[in-house]
Amino acid sequence: MFMRACLNLFALKYRCRRFTDFKVKNERIICESVALLFSFGISGQALKIKLSVFLFFCLFNRFAFADSLTLVNKIDAAVSFFTTDHLGNLYLVTENGLLKYDPDGNLISSFSEKSFGTIQFADATDPMKILIFNRDFSSVITLDNKLSVQSTFNLHDLNLQQPVLICVSRHDGYWVYDKQSNQLKKFSTSLQPVHESSDLSQLINTEINPVFLVESEKWLWLGNPSSGVLIFDMFGTYLKTLEIKDSMDISAFQVNDDKIILSSANELKEINQVNFTNKEISYRDLNDVIKMRIEQNRLYVLKKNVIEIYSF
Repeated sequence: MFMRACLNLFALKYRCRRFTDFKVKNERIICESVALLFSFGISGQALKIKLSVFLFFCLFNRFAFADSLTLVNKIDAAVSFFTTDHLGNLYLVTENGLLKYDPDGNLISSFSEKSFGTIQFADATDPMKILIFNRDFSSVITLDNKLSVQSTFNLHDLNLQQPVLICVSRHDGYWVYDKQSNQLKKFSTSLQPVHESSDLSQLINTEINPVFLVESEKWLWLGNPSSGVLIFDMFGTYLKTLEIKDSMDISAFQVNDDKIILSSANELKEINQVNFTNKEISYRDLNDVIKMRIEQNRLYVLKKNVIEIYSF
């Protein structure tokens, strides 16, 4: 019993070695472990104090506070949508087109095509193939890493009646959500049909009105405000739904393997959809935040008419 208690606390200490990126979920284990240690007659006032402090921290600090942010740059822009890639590059959608910045906020390249119309969405999952989407006309353009045009196509040409969402597949091609059929459909790079889901309205007993679609290495994620985030496998088979608190924004989120990262005001929350563990971090000094993203050692903060880039 004594050894088990020690191992419990050692494991929790290892998990919590970076207090800026965790939320303790095992208060019962902590309490039992500390109680067991005390019951074995631990001697030494210093050790008792350390255990008490550890217990207090785990029980009452519900999430971490991150104050060690350094402002790297500010970009003044009226942004309708922004995203990042895994290299830390930043992409801003403005009324004039798409702007690409490096992790330090230096402008690298830009794209503008008046005939394309308004860009409503950009996907930088693959930094070598950036996708931009005009939902009003169902038009799609893919761009290379210098934002030069690779390809253009229209989703109506793929026999899709009401395509409202699209994302790049990490396994070549594209996923599209067709609102008319309530289906997810995958197309190859050559725009041939590959996979499709069942009618989601028959699978899920709730309103289907999704707002965001993105793929990670093994999963497809669909943000649906009335239910949460729906998760599918690489064949479009529905697996489960993650219920998300109303305070969390699912109109645009990040995914990394089994994890989803959501933002709400000045907080980020990471949920592992396999083991259901989660981490939360609060940036107390940030105000008027609309949306945030995180890549490597950079935090990207969208505010009204400005993007702030921080290092940590």
